Amino acid sequence: MFKKMTKAKFEIGETEKHTIIVNVTPLLKYTAIEVDGEKVVNESHFSSLPKKFQVEVINTQKNYAALSGSI
Repeated sequence: MFKKMTKAKFEIGETEKHTIIVNVTPLLKYTAIEVDGEKVVNESHFSSLPKKFQVEVINTQKNYAALSGSI
C-alpha cells in the first residue's frame, strides 16, 4: 500500500525562534528538512539502518536540532 509523505513541524530556540519542517516519504526513502523556509537536507537513503541528521541554526543565538529515525 502506498504511504504518503509524513510531515512534522516544530520550533526551536528561546529568544530567537526557528521553524524546522521535516518531510519523509517511506516508500521512496526520501527525507527533506527545511529550516526557516530554506531546504538544508534533500536526500534519499536506502539503508535499513536509522539515519541521523544534525542541523545547526545560527543567527544571534546558536541552536541545534538532532533528528534521527528509520524509514
